[in-house]
Amino acid sequence: MSAVKNRVYISTGAFGRVSVLEILKLCRERGWKGLELSSAALYDESMRPAVLKARKHLDFLVHNYFPTPEKPFVLNLASDDPETIRLSREHCQRAIELCAELESPFYSVHSGFCFHAAPRHLGHDQTGLERIPGEKALGIFQESLGILSDYAAPRGVGVLFENNVCAPFNLIDGKNELLLAVTPEEILAIATGVGRKNLGLLLDVAHLKVSATALGFDAAESLKALSGLIRGLHLSDNDGQADTNEPVRENSWFWTPLLKLLPRGAFWVLEAYCLPPDTITAQTGLIDSRRASA
Repeated sequence: MSAVKNRVYISTGAFGRVSVLEILKLCRERGWKGLELSSAALYDESMRPAVLKARKHLDFLVHNYFPTPEKPFVLNLASDDPETIRLSREHCQRAIELCAELESPFYSVHSGFCFHAAPRHLGHDQTGLERIPGEKALGIFQESLGILSDYAAPRGVGVLFENNVCAPFNLIDGKNELLLAVTPEEILAIATGVGRKNLGLLLDVAHLKVSATALGFDAAESLKALSGLIRGLHLSDNDGQADTNEPVRENSWFWTPLLKLLPRGAFWVLEAYCLPPDTITAQTGLIDSRRASA
């Protein structure tokens, strides 16, 4: 497995809804060296060859819904719908193949959820959607992670699942009934249940903040519990009520626990959304300076 380069990566979400070609051009102009290819990028049939060509001057990570499919669908590795689970697993396998071509050490993917959704439902109240029984969804999700980890291992790629965000508006009678991999206990149990050496966690600190607010657990203590599983970080901030992907701040809650606990080999991704180029530069500079203080 290749090592992650010691730099801050920028999520394509930071650029807003633009083409990969535009993002690659801006990275080259600005001298940014690390890019996480993620779901915000618009579909373009030329994006894959463009990315492969750009690896001469850029280091890449591949996340979730990239390469963006021509026909949108909701990626859910816990779905009991035969077509959705087929599309989801096949997409992830193509992404793993791209990681191998790019010599990117990890493919990261969103954790599954216990409902049937269309693209328009994501990010909104999901309590009224058709449900998948929780234990059934968990079993399918763990099976999916096992399949993907086994597919990735001979290609020198690790698989990371990302902690879900449970916002207060998605609670049902005060409980999380819709989303997998939210609390540290759930996350650790999933990793143990899958039992693959190349499986780890992409920890989204903003997701953790919102979930901790909704469910009443301690976010900083959760970082401590999960530190041995974390291979990468998504960094943004919010008010604790919703995952709004705001820029990180000098006093963001996660710096102190992260810098005490995180393995030095983990990667850091700026995942604040729709930022001007100068703000992206300032944000990556802030993250770099905080990493250096560890």
